[in-house]
This record gives sequence, C-alpha cells and structure tokens, in this order.
Amino acid sequence: MEISAANILNRCPLFYRGAQGCRDEYISHMKVSIDPRQDCTSCGLCWSDCPDIFEEAHDDNLSRIVEKLRVGGDVSIGEAPESLRASAQSAADGCPVSIIHVE
Repeated sequence: MEISAANILNRCPLFYRGAQGCRDEYISHMKVSIDPRQDCTSCGLCWSDCPDIFEEAHDDNLSRIVEKLRVGGDVSIGEAPESLRASAQSAADGCPVSIIHVE
C-alpha cells in the first residue's frame, strides 16, 4: 500500500473528515485566557515564551491569543492543544502582572 497523507487520514481513527476538512477529535484542549487584558504591560514574555498561543496586538501593543485559537473571536480567550501546556504555563508563571491563566 502506498503511504500518503490521504491514506493516513482515511485510515487513522484519530481523524475524521468533516465539512471543514480533517479535524482531530481526540486531542484534549486547555483554556487559556488573558484577564484582565487591559492590565497587560506589553513586556513580551508570553509571546516570546509561547508564540503558538500568544502574540502582540498591533493596534494596542497588548498580548492577545493568536487568531486560530480564539474562542468566539475574543482576543483574550482561547483553546489550545494540551501539548502546549508547558509553554503556556511558563508564560503564565512569568507574567509580571499575573493575568495569564491556564486551565
């Protein structure tokens, strides 16, 4: 059998094909929030420690959740793969104003 992405996705029980393409239905997620976001000091620690979750907003220079992980378009609330917990927790632990929360 030829090994290709299509064969793997069609045979692997971790994936299913939906209207939006392939999704992972078994990866657990964690909630990440920046609350209250207006207290952010723009130190950059979170987006340097965990760029897969956090980034600098260009309009107000505060930290925000990257677009693909946002919940309901809210820049301060996101759902991220559990595999990013260590770097998210490092960002939370290092936040000088303790506004990053990982659940």
